[in-house]
Amino acid sequence: MKRLYDLIKDGTKTSEWRQDTPRWTKMLLINDPKHAVFVEGYPKGNMPRLEADITRKIHHKRLHLIETQFRNVHEIK
Repeated sequence: MKRLYDLIKDGTKTSEWRQDTPRWTKMLLINDPKHAVFVEGYPKGNMPRLEADITRKIHHKRLHLIETQFRNVHEIK
């Protein structure tokens, strides 16, 4: 089974979900970021990283979830 990092890297996984807690609501909906960074493992040292353009954010209020869709994933060296 592929790891989530690899699914994002090869374009199979194109969205991420977060609970709509005050922290994630502020980070994703209020601050309105344009890019997302994904780190393989805990971000220490020279861990592989991916950057992607955020194309859409959907607040699924009844589910208490925020969906973030992304594309143009590339590796950061």
